[in-house]
Formats: sequence, C-alpha cells, structure tokens
Amino acid sequence: IWGRDAADAVGFILSRTPGRAVDADTREALRDTLRPYETDRGVRLRAAVWLVTAKWRTDDSQ
Repeated sequence: IWGRDAADAVGFILSRTPGRAVDADTREALRDTLRPYETDRGVRLRAAVWLVTAKWRTDDSQ
C-alpha cells in the first residue's frame, strides 16, 4: 500500500530526496497515473523483488 489515495501516494513517493525537486506538472502526472490503482484499502500496486545475499571471500581457495 503506497498511500490512502493517489495524492497521498505521490506525497509518500516524492517525500525523499530527490523527489522534493519534482515540479507540479510531474506531481500531477504521477497522481493521474496512480489514480486507477486506488481502492477502498489504499493505492495498491503489484510488485516483485529479488533478495540477494553475498559474502566476500577472505582467502584465495576455491
């Protein structure tokens, strides 16, 4: 859930730097893009992520 509605989601997404420098037209376009994803439970988007763990080798053995 990205926010209660599209405007709230835009506020959340752009609340971090460099999002603070985004102009009003771009904010409006993002809000319009998120509007179709508004539900009674908030702005909901499907997502997928990869979680990767790496370990630095400390010796030359293989």
